[in-house]
Amino acid sequence: MKRAYPLVIFVLAVLLCLGHTATVFASTPSPVPVREVSISLESVELLSFGEPVTLRARVRPLNATNQRVFWSSSNPAVATVVASSDAVVTPLAPGTAIITVRTEDGALTGTCTVVVLSTVTTPPTGGRTNNTLLSVLAISLILLAFPQQILSVKKR
Repeated sequence: MKRAYPLVIFVLAVLLCLGHTATVFASTPSPVPVREVSISLESVELLSFGEPVTLRARVRPLNATNQRVFWSSSNPAVATVVASSDAVVTPLAPGTAIITVRTEDGALTGTCTVVVLSTVTTPPTGGRTNNTLLSVLAISLILLAFPQQILSVKKR
């Protein structure tokens, strides 16, 4: 077997010198299929009209031939997704949306649950307002609106 290799090289060299072309058959590697796809976050909470979040797809194995993925939102009224290689999820309104990544080959999917919360929050007093603060604000507004009437109170 070891003697055949130099002989093949010699034959190829002779053919090339004589003006003939030689075709060498090389084996092409077989494609590596995607076996798994997942998203960098399983779930995330965002504020409506708040900062977007970037999600990344993890395609396994790392040497998969076709790593192209597609992104979608189950509820675009709640959260939209704009994708290139990563996905930028923008929260719009309170609710829940499932962001899905799907591979081009194999149609494998991964998901991330996005919960969008309202930007209106309850006061830290458990829903009760601070009456003292409201009283001071009300008096300040009255003084600003009617300074002459209040300062010119006549004595009897």
